[in-house]
Amino acid sequence: AILHSLALRFDVDKIYTYTGPILIAVNPFKTLPLYSRDQLHMYRHDAVGMLGPHVYAIAGSAYRNLVSDRRSQSILISGESGAGKTESTKFVMDFLAVAGGRSTHASHAQQQHDKGYIEQQVLESNPLLEAFGNARTLRNDNSSRFGKFIELQFSTDGVLVGARIHTYLLEKVRLVDQARGERCFHIFYQLCSQRNDPRFSSLCLKSASETGYLKASNCFV
Repeated sequence: AILHSLALRFDVDKIYTYTGPILIAVNPFKTLPLYSRDQLHMYRHDAVGMLGPHVYAIAGSAYRNLVSDRRSQSILISGESGAGKTESTKFVMDFLAVAGGRSTHASHAQQQHDKGYIEQQVLESNPLLEAFGNARTLRNDNSSRFGKFIELQFSTDGVLVGARIHTYLLEKVRLVDQARGERCFHIFYQLCSQRNDPRFSSLCLKSASETGYLKASNCFV
């Protein structure tokens, strides 16, 4: 019954479904208009169940409980490879960065002049982590090959003031051996693509197809 319900909702682009306090998300493998700033602000002020199922609703509930109860909150995102864990994590972080951003407490002039908000630093850390810890697999072009615990730190009035990211269980064996059709971590291909840049001349870079640790799988794109 659950799978049938998920399939029916998926067919009409309703990728989120509640089962008790748990939110089930089905990867649509396409872009959907579900994550605009207007939608984010709608879920920021509404309790779970008031609007349709959404990852923003879970993040909003955690944020409101954090502020009202002044107790730490946790959101666990799990699933198989390709399920959309990395993207869901980005949406949660985006929501919490906006909800707890100093921009919500600052004047327009302050917003324009202060470009060093901690929330921007938190969001901009994702591409760096993905470069060193994500790789193409047979099931997913951007698969996280490590575990990640993200701790966002808020002041007593709900302003985001800091963050700490713990990584663990990096798939180190991928450095020297990849299955046919898979790739090593993205950073190596990004470096190889810049082999003609004078800034990297001391690294003696070659193309990915000429690099021993990368060419065995015969997958370069």
